[in-house]
Parts: sequence; structure tokens; C-alpha cells
Amino acid sequence: MTTTMTPTTTTTTTSTESPIFASLRQRWDRLPRATRWLTAFLLFVALYFALVEPAIDARQRWSTRADSIEARLASLSTSDGVPSEVRSDLAAGVRRFGEPPLPGDPRAASESLTRRITSVLLEHDVREHTATSREVPVASGPLVSSLGTEARLKRLIREIQFVATPEAVASIIAALERSPDVASVSRVQLRKQGGARSEGDVVRAVVAVEAWAASRQGGRR
Repeated sequence: MTTTMTPTTTTTTTSTESPIFASLRQRWDRLPRATRWLTAFLLFVALYFALVEPAIDARQRWSTRADSIEARLASLSTSDGVPSEVRSDLAAGVRRFGEPPLPGDPRAASESLTRRITSVLLEHDVREHTATSREVPVASGPLVSSLGTEARLKRLIREIQFVATPEAVASIIAALERSPDVASVSRVQLRKQGGARSEGDVVRAVVAVEAWAASRQGGRR
């Protein structure tokens, strides 16, 4: 008689669970069911206020900002494209300063600018000065749009150099800025003349004075 013996294999399972986690899990399992439900509910509430609630608040802030931008754009898309508050400011400016003159003929604007500069300098006892002129086209902007596609808008820039006292230079600039023939005084540069400063010292001034002019395409520039 032949006897067959079958070897017995013993399998040992080693747990890789952390002792701390295992201890916590055992404590959790020992808790009453009601306590576990209450703990889960409290964790859900904590996560909601820590993550969900701030996200909802941020979404509401962005939604409010989007509504404000949309309302602003809607006000700009009115018949004339000007918000009511801007329109009221413009009306107040017109009442105070009068209607702003539109750019005129380039030759007439240049001659008026030259006469005004000479007149202001003579009024302040400046008998000698040098001047250079240049034109700069204006390609875009609200004024260009208002003049139409056939108009060419340009800046007539007259740069004058003269010698005067600092007080006279300040008075000359103020007089030029008040003139209706002058659109702006766009640049001022002062250089000291002579040695140490004393009463009666003078400076060399470089002042860029501008007038704006418009001409029709194909017409006289």
C-alpha cells in the first residue's frame, strides 16, 4: 500500500497599516453609530465652510463685477456713446469756458499761431527768438472719428527758443495756454544762463507750442 502525503502550506499575512491609523480605526469602530454620523456631519460642515462657501462668495463677487461692467457698456452704447455723468461734465465745461473751437484750415491755423507767439513774446519784452516748425499727423482718437474719414488731422508744433527771466518765462507760458489759437504747450525746457544765480538772472527757454488743424483729403494741406 502506497501512502501519499500532501504538504501543508501556511500563509502569513503581514499588515502594512500604520499603528496610529489602526488605533484610530479601532476607536472609530468602537464609537456608537449615532456618534459616527454626528462626526461625519460635522466634518462635512467644516469642509463646506472651508472650501465651498469661499468659492460661492468669489463667484458672487465676479458676477457682481460682470453686471457692473455690462451696465457700463450698456451706457456707452447709447445714441451718442457718452455716459450721462460725462455728458453733464461736458455741459458744465462748455458753460464755463465756452464752445471749444474745432481744428481749422492748416495755413490759417499756422499763421494765427505765429502771430500769437510773436505777440505774447513782445508783450513780455522778448525781442529775439528762434523758431522751428513741424507737423505731426494724428491717426486715431475721438476727434479724428468726429471729423470723418475724409479729414486729415495734424498737430502744428512750433518750438521757440528765447532768453528771459524765470518769471517772464512762466508768464509767457500762461499767456500762451490761455490763447484760443494755442491747443497746448506740450514741452518746456529751461537752462540756466551765466554763472551763479543772482537777482536778475535769466534762463534759456525752449517751449513747444501746438495748434491743431484739419484738411480734406485731396484738398490743400
